[in-house]
Parts: sequence; C-alpha cells; structure tokens
Amino acid sequence: MWRLMEAWGFDQPAMEEWMERNVIDNADGIRFLDRPLDQFHGDCIRQRQELEERLKARFFPADFERYRLG
Repeated sequence: MWRLMEAWGFDQPAMEEWMERNVIDNADGIRFLDRPLDQFHGDCIRQRQELEERLKARFFPADFERYRLG
C-alpha cells in the first residue's frame, strides 16, 4: 500500500498520523472521533472528493472500493 500511495504522490506516514489523531478504526468500521466535526468536516469531504477526482484514471484495488464516497 505504501508504494501505491507514494506512486500517487501522497505522504503515507503523514496520512497514517492524521488517521490516528482523527479517526477510529475498529471492528465497527472507520469513523471520525466523537467530537464536533463542523470545523473541518466540510473541508475534509471536499478534499476527499478532489482526490477521488484526480485518481479516477488510476488503478484502484477492488478491496478498497468500500472507502470511496457514496
């Protein structure tokens, strides 16, 4: 996964650090930490949509389809 992220120009360690600070990832699924999201939720969704748009023409493993936005 790290090679794929690096090939796409993403900083994998920085992304993992952000995930550890902002997201719960357990058997119940992946979700934001319980705290007010209004401060950054809109920006997060917008940035994720921009990334998905940039990556449309790139290989995306089927195992990760569940992480795409609806």
